[in-house]
Amino acid sequence: MDSKGLRKDGKSYKEQITFVKDRAGHDKRYAIDASKLEGELGWKAQENFETGIQLTIDWYLKKSKQNN
Repeated sequence: MDSKGLRKDGKSYKEQITFVKDRAGHDKRYAIDASKLEGELGWKAQENFETGIQLTIDWYLKKSKQNN
């Protein structure tokens, strides 16, 4: 988000993050293995995480501007 330069107060969006203690039994990591989809169905993701998250951010920013 910082690369989009949207904060009017000049602060980093990282300042909005609040870290909390993990819950007991909470997963430390989430992972998706798409090898079965790729191998058995021939499916392939069109985006990786980095490009997909940028597209998602851009979509939300565009929608929020349309609603203002």
